[in-house]
Amino acid sequence: ITSNKLDLTGTFNFSSGTLQAGTPSADADVATRAFVLDHVQGLTWKESCRVATTAQLAANYANGSSGVGATLTATSNGAIAIDGVTLSVSNRVLVKDGCSDSEGAAANGIYTVTTVGDGSSAYVLTRALDQNQADEFASSAVFMLEGSVNDNSGWTCTNNTAPNIGTTAIAF
Repeated sequence: ITSNKLDLTGTFNFSSGTLQAGTPSADADVATRAFVLDHVQGLTWKESCRVATTAQLAANYANGSSGVGATLTATSNGAIAIDGVTLSVSNRVLVKDGCSDSEGAAANGIYTVTTVGDGSSAYVLTRALDQNQADEFASSAVFMLEGSVNDNSGWTCTNNTAPNIGTTAIAF
């Protein structure tokens, strides 16, 4: 015992007892099963995205059929790169900062790159099949795989109810 603290290292077997833990407050703190379940229960996990936006996209939103087939088309020609990553067709993107046209945050959600864009054409993102209907937003969660800012981060849609796609602001 050092300064009223028990200094233990090694492997410990708690199979015949329990480890009591309080509410975790630091990265290395132990969390109880109840604490973990309270924080992840009810989330609907989506397939990971390659990147997430770090700023509003300069793009125009077209709602498709109430979100199905909805697109974001860049307002100028050029290849798409988000958060320091140059994207390819079929890459998944979490748009969490809205777009520059009147829809703003109502355009947020998960998209796939359908046109990369180049010097003579604009990029196009299309709402992903697993998040193009209203009931697929509330309590959805997704991880980012790359990016200068959002690498290895997780995001949760904080809308408590199904949004009216194209009208209701969607928050992550």
